[in-house]
Amino acid sequence: MKNVDEIIKQMTNKEKYKLLMGDGFWAFNSYNKDLKEVTCTDGPSGVRKAIKVKNKENADLVDLMHSKIATTFPSGCCFANSYDKNLMIKLGEALANECKFYKVNILLGPAINIKRNPLCGRNFEYLSEDPYLSGIMGGYYIKGVEDNGVGTSLKHYCCNNQEFGRQINSSNLSMRALKDTYIKPFNIAVKIGNPATIMCSYNRINGVFASENKLILNNILRDEIGFKGVVISDWGAVSNRFEGIEAGMDIEMPEKEYNHEFYEKGFSEGKFNIDSLNKSVKRIVQMENKYSKEFNVKNYDFKFGYNVAKEIALSSIVLAKNNDNFFPLDSKKEVVFAGDFVKNCRFIGGGSSHTNSAITKSFLEILDEKKANYKYFEVFNKNSESDKIEFLNYIKNKKVVLFLGLYESEESEGFDRPTMNLNDFQIELVNEVYKYTHDIAIVIESGSVVELPFLDKVKAVFLPYFAGEAENEALFELMYGLKNPSGKLSETWIKKYNDNPSSKTFGKDVYNTYYDEDIFVGYKYYEKNNIEVNFPFGFGLSYSNFKLSNSLINQNDNEIDINVKAKNISNIDGNIVVECYVKNNNSNTYRANKELCSFEKCYLKAGETKEICLKVNKEDLYIYDCVSKREVLEKGEYEFLIGQSSIDNFITVKAYINGVDIQNQKIEKITRNTTPSKKYDDNTLLFEVIGTKCFKKLLKEKHLDEMLSSDNGLIKGLLYNPLRVMCSINLITYQECEKLVEDIKNEMSE
Repeated sequence: MKNVDEIIKQMTNKEKYKLLMGDGFWAFNSYNKDLKEVTCTDGPSGVRKAIKVKNKENADLVDLMHSKIATTFPSGCCFANSYDKNLMIKLGEALANECKFYKVNILLGPAINIKRNPLCGRNFEYLSEDPYLSGIMGGYYIKGVEDNGVGTSLKHYCCNNQEFGRQINSSNLSMRALKDTYIKPFNIAVKIGNPATIMCSYNRINGVFASENKLILNNILRDEIGFKGVVISDWGAVSNRFEGIEAGMDIEMPEKEYNHEFYEKGFSEGKFNIDSLNKSVKRIVQMENKYSKEFNVKNYDFKFGYNVAKEIALSSIVLAKNNDNFFPLDSKKEVVFAGDFVKNCRFIGGGSSHTNSAITKSFLEILDEKKANYKYFEVFNKNSESDKIEFLNYIKNKKVVLFLGLYESEESEGFDRPTMNLNDFQIELVNEVYKYTHDIAIVIESGSVVELPFLDKVKAVFLPYFAGEAENEALFELMYGLKNPSGKLSETWIKKYNDNPSSKTFGKDVYNTYYDEDIFVGYKYYEKNNIEVNFPFGFGLSYSNFKLSNSLINQNDNEIDINVKAKNISNIDGNIVVECYVKNNNSNTYRANKELCSFEKCYLKAGETKEICLKVNKEDLYIYDCVSKREVLEKGEYEFLIGQSSIDNFITVKAYINGVDIQNQKIEKITRNTTPSKKYDDNTLLFEVIGTKCFKKLLKEKHLDEMLSSDNGLIKGLLYNPLRVMCSINLITYQECEKLVEDIKNEMSE
């Protein structure tokens, strides 16, 4: 292999320009015709190897529902609840194996954006409201994939915390919030896993698109964090390609119909320089040299994938309430199961992470397989009155488990949830059942938090999140005590939507979102403001009971080690998650009451005691100093709180940490932006021009008029995106988009 610099010297500008965009939809252009192309595919919950689907114009469509058979692993919202780093390595290895089988070089995941608001339609794909947990779990996921010869694409960098207008919206926030909350997980994950690529997000950050943001891509990601890999765009995220080159955004995805003259014209006009171009080309060549491999895996055992998915689900599903020991159930005693999801479990999110599952079994099928004593009622919204009466009469004084949740039409990539509520029928169902029996448990199928106005009427709650294709078998084993629950919540379950600090502004302005809560996201806000919640961050029940004691602390220049003894004081084997939070009450800047800084998961047999070492990396204690404009470790006495959730009777140890003094600082008030003046270009939103004659004409010619008039949530969400998005999903060509913009300008000026 030639030296990379020599390779670049021998390349023509035309050859260099070709590397700056995708080869079709799922590959990167190679610098060498003899080199195998580098292919990529979605996504975080499994290998979504797309099957091409043609439209009436015989053009390839982006089809999120047609893909090759693959293991559906638990989604990020689920596996983050495992708090198990070793399990993330195992997940990464399994994903890498399936990538090799399908000859995929780079897997597009994980997605570690912060769960800022429970209504974000893509929360099911994201890991946590906490940046430390997101970074650690994402980092070990990456390490598992990368250590097995397959690349990853850490996404979506950054501040992509909503789906509403995601292609145009500006996330407006302070530098403190940006660095300490929204970039921190990427910083941690990069240093643990060293991903091949990072995918920049759609949105603007303080007015500048992520795909052309020098501060985000060069100053922070490369210079400060030290990322050496390639930055690719999210699909259709590029607004100005030349600004992107200057900012260090290397590959635009997917392929666009740019030609050599397009770049030459931009270069001659001084819109980008040769040094920026060569830096991108060098990174791309280095990436292709490492990841361009011909995998020769002839067979894959999808049963193996299913078993890994089941192991993760067992470790991640959360038992959030269990009054009167409702669970575990006795398989010999009859239990009534009711609800649509018993028969049609929703174990995966919608959109680009949707996979074609290799093995699927409904909870009903599992009940039959395991020969459980049960009675099932569908209890649909459309049931007749006689069916309802039969059900209610049957359940008198019986044990009932209701499966409730959100349908894909209510929660998916591409649009945000309109409400945090379950549908009215499900709420009424719980209230009605309570009149006939007080022995009720619920299972909530959702990718994020829902309101539970009936919580005091149910004895037990299981939260599987989207636990993958093995969810139902795992859930059965947990419900019936064959396995012991150990999942811990990676986000806070608030009582009502208005308790969330961003609820007043979220989804209100398609152009701007204001992060007024600053660093106070999730439990950091609820604790600071004494807001009572249904289930706190880090919380989850077990059939075992554990006790922590005898904490010791040692520190060196880079790390603090806290040793704590954990004992299983029950007669049931189980896993304990020990969580460590840090606080500095004498800080000169605003801080959360406490924040997660370490955790470990450990298996303890009945009566067993083990010593657990919690390692705190001092770099994770750094905060952004708004005065010196850098990340610093503030000196002072720190308290470390060790417990089993964010609300616990903590063991507390203290340590003085050498650092720097910082000046007193207050939360920055985010300036409101004016609505942009009306101008027509490829960033014009679809809903603004869908009524124009020229647009209607084009839609009719492309046979898209019926599709875009659909009431589907994903389509409605598409209307709040710019015209250029239609190019990225192959609805129209780049040239057709340019012509459409000119036609709209002419029509609107008449």
